[in-house]
Amino acid sequence: MKLVSIVADSTKNLYFALMSDKLVSLLTGDGYLVVSYLLNGSRTLFEALTEGNAIGIKECISYLEPTEKDVDYALSNGINLYLVGRRSRFPSVRSVYTDDVKGGRLAAEFLVAKQCESFVYAGLPGSECSVRREQGFAQYLEFKNREYEMVRVEDITLCFLKRKLEKGRLGVFVYSDEVLFNLVLLFKRFRIPKGKIEMIGYDGVSRDFECIGNFPSICFSYDEIAQSVRDMVEGRTKEREIVHNVSLYRV
Repeated sequence: MKLVSIVADSTKNLYFALMSDKLVSLLTGDGYLVVSYLLNGSRTLFEALTEGNAIGIKECISYLEPTEKDVDYALSNGINLYLVGRRSRFPSVRSVYTDDVKGGRLAAEFLVAKQCESFVYAGLPGSECSVRREQGFAQYLEFKNREYEMVRVEDITLCFLKRKLEKGRLGVFVYSDEVLFNLVLLFKRFRIPKGKIEMIGYDGVSRDFECIGNFPSICFSYDEIAQSVRDMVEGRTKEREIVHNVSLYRV
């Protein structure tokens, strides 16, 4: 029996749900038994690696960035680590991710075209993919002689929004659709007038979950990314990194 694990840290993240669905379908079709690890609370990737190793799992697909401790353990125990959605800083960890810098540029271009007058990047400090998305966002706005403010999602308060809206229509690029959906609910509670804020997310989730709303987003092919991960696991490619193109999803 061929074993492979998939490691995530949230059941609410629809990107994880969509990608895992594609991966499980492909890998089970190849004869793998897929073991899922959901790391709630204090549980870590290292625990998933050690627990998986105890039952013979030597292929681990993770949405979480590994630490040096994780990588050392994987190397010393013959475990192949694959990072999905983020670029690994470790040569032994193979990665499949999207062109996040281009995605950031497309998001900025979209908000400028919507005639926004001030701009915010709602990101996750320290997250590798969030950093690259911000880079692209900043590049395009600098090209257009516009400024922006980077803010953590938890710091977006009514007071903050009122200050930004004094300058006119506000354009907000949110590093993931999961967070964008939460901000939409927050803005409704704040009773922000329609048309005052333009938002765009990342992951193209509303294409598959229309029931939660239809929002502009940076999208890509989940099927193609899952196929790339499968090819790595199956040894069909020796590439250390595979980068997938992105496009703008309009509503």
